[in-house]
Amino acid sequence: LSSAILIWNNARVYNLDVAIGGSIDPGDHQKNYFTNVNIGIYANTWNSNSIKIMGNKFDNSNYFMEPLNTIFYNSAITIQSPTHAYPHTPDEARTAIIGHYQIYDNEITDFRIGIFAGRLRNLRVGTDENDVELPNKIHFHLGSNPGTTENYAGIWLQNCR
Repeated sequence: LSSAILIWNNARVYNLDVAIGGSIDPGDHQKNYFTNVNIGIYANTWNSNSIKIMGNKFDNSNYFMEPLNTIFYNSAITIQSPTHAYPHTPDEARTAIIGHYQIYDNEITDFRIGIFAGRLRNLRVGTDENDVELPNKIHFHLGSNPGTTENYAGIWLQNCR
């Protein structure tokens, strides 16, 4: 998997807090700029306490899209949890860690998938932890006749609660 930032958390790491980006404060210089990348941020997490992705800029206007062996290629932000995030057995219920995930105030231009979130609980998209609205801005410049057979999505949520 090729991504600019990869978070691959396995079952041995607990209570991981990750923040990628900057705040809305103009003096905060923590913001990131991703350009011409296949996947900007990819997080596959089992036991995270929280992941916050905010205030970043993603621009693939000049990217030559090369499909990979994943349906998530050319995505700005992909964050997902393995299937056991939804416990089906008593053992899975005892070991399930329920994190908090926030994706807000990002600007995304010309990615096939802007934001993908799968199998997550406690997900906030477009608001911070204080319920302040900080929308993600997603722009596609496909033209009037894109002629593409690919599926494009601004925000794709799958099995999230």
